[in-house]
Amino acid sequence: IVEALKEALGRRAPESLFSDVSAPGAEILHLLTNLPRLAAWKRAGFDWSLTTFPYDGAYVAPEPYGTVCVLGTWNFPFMLGLVPVAGAIAAGNAVVFKPTCSGKSSKSAQLMADRLGHYVSSASLRVVGGTAADASTSTTGMKGLLFSPAEDLAASKAVLDYGGFDMYFFTGATRGGALVAGKTAGKPGGPR
Repeated sequence: IVEALKEALGRRAPESLFSDVSAPGAEILHLLTNLPRLAAWKRAGFDWSLTTFPYDGAYVAPEPYGTVCVLGTWNFPFMLGLVPVAGAIAAGNAVVFKPTCSGKSSKSAQLMADRLGHYVSSASLRVVGGTAADASTSTTGMKGLLFSPAEDLAASKAVLDYGGFDMYFFTGATRGGALVAGKTAGKPGGPR
């Protein structure tokens, strides 16, 4: 990870270790350690209304949304990609992850796709990328990821056009946010 970030972004090892290694690692450790508590039913307090009568037997049961789309970013690819992926999987969702595959971030995207395919079941996570034609087909690994920004944008648009997601996660610039909001408006999980 440190080597990929140094080559791609010129980032020094301490910054890479802090932001893109420690942060995702700490989040994953937190989720693994606390998952039973996070997934447990919680008592839902009760209301003392005359119409509902006091009832102390209600619980709130956490439930997954379904399928979550995570669009990665180029500047902190591991932290801003893996943290939402880990959280969504821990919550019981299936995840489609589209890392940024153009220019500076292509080596990071390749590394994530290769490693995630080894450690995470394809039933929980699909990594997509490449050209727009590739984006509509889920794969667990990508080969030779080096795309122009236009091709990477086309792949992101294809993933968003595919739809079928119950929630979207995106961190990035205003232009990208406008694209995501425009493509997902009115869809389940999109802006309302």
